[in-house]
Amino acid sequence: MQKKRVALTPLQARKRLDWAIRYQGIDWRRVKWSDEYMVRRGQGVRPIWTFLSPREALRVQDVSEARRQGAVRQMFWAAFGHGSRTPLVPLVGNVNTIGIYDLYSVILA
Repeated sequence: MQKKRVALTPLQARKRLDWAIRYQGIDWRRVKWSDEYMVRRGQGVRPIWTFLSPREALRVQDVSEARRQGAVRQMFWAAFGHGSRTPLVPLVGNVNTIGIYDLYSVILA
């Protein structure tokens, strides 16, 4: 099943085309693309529903344990380019501009 995406407006499409035309002469083999992503435990897990009539008893296999601890989340960073890619790097602590700059300096140097 395909993910649903918001359709581009004519203005957005025009801006993307203008950007592509402006940078078409760039040596893209020298460019690195990077991104960060936050992973949260339990996000994306779909619930399983069990329906019983009033006379039916709940069975053990119809019950699953739910632990309600604090939100567990982790941010990751990675980059790729022509013929290269970085490892998936867990970002620890407070992620800020200085920390990202230091990461770029070490990994992308």
